[in-house]
Amino acid sequence: MKTPANVLGVDIGSVSLALAEINSVGKLVGTFYDFHHGHADDCLKRALGQFDLSRIVGIAATTSTPATVKVSHRYDNRVAA
Repeated sequence: MKTPANVLGVDIGSVSLALAEINSVGKLVGTFYDFHHGHADDCLKRALGQFDLSRIVGIAATTSTPATVKVSHRYDNRVAA
């Protein structure tokens, strides 16, 4: 059996938190979205409980995600007009 090699995407903004798990062929495996009401750390802990972290080999985050979240890569989430 092949070991999963999934990536978890994290976006923590000023009002909400979103997670998305993508497998090695780019298929969306799972998602989470909720408003954190100023308690992003607690919301993140709750969100991570929704995922099988043994399948995760990397974490990618938007630049708005706090530096307290240790990630493999950060991506600029600004939209240019």
